[in-house]
Amino acid sequence: MSAFRFHAIVKHFLLAAINVHFLAHVVKECSSKMCVHVRSAGRKKDVTIRLTVPETRWLCLEAFERKLRRHGQMYAKLLPVIRQLKTQSETKLNSRNLEKLQCWIGKRFPRSFRRMKGPR
Repeated sequence: MSAFRFHAIVKHFLLAAINVHFLAHVVKECSSKMCVHVRSAGRKKDVTIRLTVPETRWLCLEAFERKLRRHGQMYAKLLPVIRQLKTQSETKLNSRNLEKLQCWIGKRFPRSFRRMKGPR
């Protein structure tokens, strides 16, 4: 959902001049905040899914990449930066865990998200 919110803000406020460094910083900050949130939620007894910080960061960056890739040229300069961050995150995961994450999330954009449309 953060990726959707991010796109809505960029689309309406920053469309004229996209500052790739600023937007990359925002994506990194979002993924860091998500890691903190997941860690704190993982401490609760009723949460059964345990994700490490690298797994959470990778999932967050994957979500941003999937969402922003759907908007082609608008994010052409930002997507390579996100892919680089994701690759850095992959180095902190063992290959078996990465394969599990990829299998778990699948290759397609979730159907419920495909139906979501922002204001035009």
